[in-house]
Amino acid sequence: MADKQTQGTGISEHIFVSEDLERDPLVVSTGPVTLYSVYLFQASGSADSGLKCYDVAGGTAVTAGTTSPDFTIFWDASVWGSSANRRFEFPQGITFANGLAILASGQKGKTTSGDPGASFIVKLIYK
Repeated sequence: MADKQTQGTGISEHIFVSEDLERDPLVVSTGPVTLYSVYLFQASGSADSGLKCYDVAGGTAVTAGTTSPDFTIFWDASVWGSSANRRFEFPQGITFANGLAILASGQKGKTTSGDPGASFIVKLIYK
């Protein structure tokens, strides 16, 4: 997991990477952020996965299977397959006013709580 600011480039975006996102919440930011890009990679297997994003300060209020996410991208393995990747761009950005926490789930639905069946790699670009 890494959070890097693109120093010296004239760009103020941050890059957050999780190389094996699971159902345990990770705090991306404890303050307001705007999400511009999401890159997802399902490393192997045919299991479904989902990226769930929460607009919460500090991520402490997030419980997998209980807290409803504010934004979700579902990875349907029967459509996208395994060892595949997808990139999602949001030119106007998606704002998280309080902070941003993320987790992954192995099932679709807002409040499912199982881990993804394979390594689920996530890269976020945000300001």
